[in-house]
Amino acid sequence: VAIDINPENNGLYNNCIVFNKKCKLIQGGVYNPENIESITKDSIIYKAMIDIGFKWGGEIKGKQKDFMHFSPDGY
Repeated sequence: VAIDINPENNGLYNNCIVFNKKCKLIQGGVYNPENIESITKDSIIYKAMIDIGFKWGGEIKGKQKDFMHFSPDGY
């Protein structure tokens, strides 16, 4: 079970252990944490999904960050 939210503003990045300008966008749109449509830890949707037990793809360990993605394990 997983859900991707607003992929146009919450892309999937590769080569991205820590999010920065060197991360390579491979799917969806550009992630900009200053954009109100991009998900951050302060977002209402982030808090709601965490409260029901989902993990955020923006916090997964490894070389990818999937800012649109929520699932039980984050992957």
